[in-house]
Amino acid sequence: MTGFIDIEDRGLPIPQGLKGQQYLDKVQAMQIGSGAKVFRGDESGIWLGAKKFADAPFSVDMLGNVVASSGAIKGNITVGGAANASGVIHVLNSSEVEKVTIDKDGILIQDGKLVIKDSTNTTIMDATGLVSAASFSTEEVEQTVEKTTSSTSFVDISGVTMTFSLSRNTKILFLFAALMYKYGGAVDSNILVSLTVDGTNYRPWLIFWSDTNESDNVETVSAHKTLTLGSGSHTAKLQFKSGNANYTAAVDEIILTRVNLGT
Repeated sequence: MTGFIDIEDRGLPIPQGLKGQQYLDKVQAMQIGSGAKVFRGDESGIWLGAKKFADAPFSVDMLGNVVASSGAIKGNITVGGAANASGVIHVLNSSEVEKVTIDKDGILIQDGKLVIKDSTNTTIMDATGLVSAASFSTEEVEQTVEKTTSSTSFVDISGVTMTFSLSRNTKILFLFAALMYKYGGAVDSNILVSLTVDGTNYRPWLIFWSDTNESDNVETVSAHKTLTLGSGSHTAKLQFKSGNANYTAAVDEIILTRVNLGT
């Protein structure tokens, strides 16, 4: 018996002047691969991973509509523009109900949640609003020991000073209050308490006016002040003075609060 003999491969000759078709047309459908590992195309469009167009995890119809079960895009995404003025992204839940709409006018969330976190993974905002103390930080100092002065120039109220730092221009709300009274002196007299920030004295002042020389004439006075401060370190404190050196101004239960309102 004679065994097979290898025959050297030879290319088919191409006749001179023979030209192929410019397009692959008059094809009803095409397929590469089989089963779940298939690429197919017909008049519905092209698709991957399924026998039928409707079942495919990835497909593109003849109008350019793309369906994909997942994807990673390493680059820019442009939605809308002159070619598609609507430019809308719809996010649906498992019941095919639209929950989030993103378009040129903003983001609309229907019965869903919005969570924004900073670089430290701290939640800044969720569905109920701003939640991070970093967004609206507060500080409070309180002095519950009586402080007195006969000075007619503003002097510090010890124990009612705060130093803080800001990373950018920030609007700050200061709230302050004090229990105010006097000892001795003229019948008509007053006591003033002032907010001082970085060496600048700000109005409104807390003003206590007494028409009696009795020390049991006591009044709690409060005020607030909003300032925009720049980045860097700041010092805020309360100061007080007597309207007349002939009597002693007294304050107690003094409180100073700072609230960061943001930019």
